[in-house]
Amino acid sequence: ENLVGNVDFPKQTSSYSLNWQTETGTDSAQDINFDKVTMSPKRAVITASMSNQLLRQEYSRGIESRIIGQLNASFNKGLENAVLNGTGSSNQPSGIYTELAGQALTLGAISFDDLVDMEAALAAADALEGRLAYVTHPNVVAKLKKTKVDAGSGRFLVEGMLDPVKTANGYNIYNTTLSPVAAGNYGIVFGNFSDVQVGFWGGATLMVDPY
Repeated sequence: ENLVGNVDFPKQTSSYSLNWQTETGTDSAQDINFDKVTMSPKRAVITASMSNQLLRQEYSRGIESRIIGQLNASFNKGLENAVLNGTGSSNQPSGIYTELAGQALTLGAISFDDLVDMEAALAAADALEGRLAYVTHPNVVAKLKKTKVDAGSGRFLVEGMLDPVKTANGYNIYNTTLSPVAAGNYGIVFGNFSDVQVGFWGGATLMVDPY
């Protein structure tokens, strides 16, 4: 929060290797390399108008309070959409699906094997750690709650009743209608959500123009 100007985060791109030498053998010094991820400020805005006549009505305070509540709700929804689907262009931040498009797996009707393959993809990159969770559309969660792991176990791909109790193969699974849908195909993302960074340069501000 309270960022100023562009902000660069270091991104490690290599790691050390453990070498085995004789007791007096000479080892070579190693370097690890870093790149950077740059965050730059965007302007997100909602403009709403209320007529003077409405403001003078008997119940205008209740309406005004509701409109402010709707502005806040729309701000939160827009921010969530940016985290997932931001294009990185047209003044938008870059979201998870945009950043990870090159790592996407193409799945059919999701099976237990697909969940394991998604987890294996992170494990292969030494990234199966942190605040791991699935995020997908409510329709996908509903489908997985009705899809059996196998014929005899009596277990389902998603189990549990409420957030954050619902789990998929032991990991929390969350749903949002902002998860992408295209031509009847749904997106599902699995990863360490502690790695998602959202920068605020000034936070949300409500400015009232009396004119």
